[in-house]
Amino acid sequence: MSSSLKRLSKTEKKLEDDEEAAEEALAKLQEDLSHAVNRLRRIRQIKKKVKERIDNPFDFIFVYIFYFHASYE
Repeated sequence: MSSSLKRLSKTEKKLEDDEEAAEEALAKLQEDLSHAVNRLRRIRQIKKKVKERIDNPFDFIFVYIFYFHASYE
């Protein structure tokens, strides 16, 4: 093989290795993003429920009393 073909072959191999590393990094970032999105969704659901309880404290008390009253009958 001539030296230019060897150089091109090495360059191609390095580019393939770089491409594979970039794909692995992207897959890791996508996984991290997915976890972050799920965490944010859970936090927002909890926040919404807390706000509902703050806005309607008697609803919570009613459910609490009804549950315990019904469980003793």
